[in-house]
Amino acid sequence: MKRLFTLLLLTAVCVQAGIAQGTREAPETELLEIAYLDELSDHPLSVGVEWLRTQRDAWKAEVEKDKTDERAWDNYLAASHSLCVEANKDTALKAKLQKELKAAVRKMERCIPNTRVCYRHLMRQEKDKAERERMAREITSLKRTCERDYLDDMEYYRQRNRMEKVKEIAVEWYGSGLFSTDLLTYCYNELAGLEKNGVLVCYERVGICYRYLLQYGMGLFTDIGIVTLSDLQQPEPENGSHSLTYTVGRVPGDDKFPGIHHLTEELKRTLYFSQSPAIGGVMYTLRDSLYSEGLALRYSPKPYSNMAITRRNYERVYLLDYLRQPWADNRPGISYANNLDGNYIVSFVPLLKFYHVSGDKNQYAKLKSLLEYILENYGKKIVNHPNAKMLDALIAQQLRMAEQGKGTARKGIDLKAEYRKLIDSAGP
Repeated sequence: MKRLFTLLLLTAVCVQAGIAQGTREAPETELLEIAYLDELSDHPLSVGVEWLRTQRDAWKAEVEKDKTDERAWDNYLAASHSLCVEANKDTALKAKLQKELKAAVRKMERCIPNTRVCYRHLMRQEKDKAERERMAREITSLKRTCERDYLDDMEYYRQRNRMEKVKEIAVEWYGSGLFSTDLLTYCYNELAGLEKNGVLVCYERVGICYRYLLQYGMGLFTDIGIVTLSDLQQPEPENGSHSLTYTVGRVPGDDKFPGIHHLTEELKRTLYFSQSPAIGGVMYTLRDSLYSEGLALRYSPKPYSNMAITRRNYERVYLLDYLRQPWADNRPGISYANNLDGNYIVSFVPLLKFYHVSGDKNQYAKLKSLLEYILENYGKKIVNHPNAKMLDALIAQQLRMAEQGKGTARKGIDLKAEYRKLIDSAGP
């Protein structure tokens, strides 16, 4: 179990590096979706001033071709902003870049006023809190045309405890079809395997919004509490953001994770953790009290046998046909679920061993066939993803910087090889 849990965390930590394996190296001059740079990593990625300057200049040329092109403006200004961050230690260069950025933002405001792109970049420059709030509120009144818009607006209202608006947007989002079908099905399976009235700890933004999409957009699993790690650590934040207080009642703040004691001991609710890189460190801290029941890890200070629940989830609860469906059926925007497919291998290898030891040849063959299929196709769905080129280019650039002694990036762990070892360890 410890080896399995270690690999689960390894998968989470290496999720970014695992994306690029087996894919092409994108040319630096190719236009990349820099506007989504913050969406693709939990931590800022250092890619170098020259690399970002190349992207900024390429997108600036697109802006000059059509000054009303919102996509071009978004990527041009995002690259410019990232340049300022990258040049943080060079005071003179940073001042120069910031001056250029401010001038570009003013020009953008004249060319594409009252748009989501315009307000997002104006907010980055605005120091007045009240004015930023006004702009953020203005954004939510504009039409939503892509997955990012729905995520932005749901997060805005979630952080302000406006759950009636979150529910309203979830219904609209589901009707739009602008979401990853693979990721939604993965989240469905995760929630379907939980005990009634349980609470799931998941990651911010994409993670929590997709669970809300199931609950409020589709009306499923409404008894499950959905919270984030910050809800366990800071249940009553000063900024009034959505918290455990809203979901499951008042939480005493007397230890590192006050929400855990309150949920499990006082409210008698079963607590689960989603397999996520964003909360991998906390899961490692609690590793001796976490038990896999499939896609979710159940918190229990007392040991118990979890195999029966894992078997039930696999045999009777989870919808697994989508894992073998043509990749074209998945229509991701910012998000994608390909790396999450590996979680099925981590989750079900103990069950595969159980089938082998118990002599259940039919179930063993069926499950091994599924895991082999997942392994064979791991890393392929990302090829057609809108941000595939950028993911490739980011990792390639980090490796180049490391080779030049300018960064700390290392070649990613070969997750496919680790998954192969896991499957092979389960029997012949």
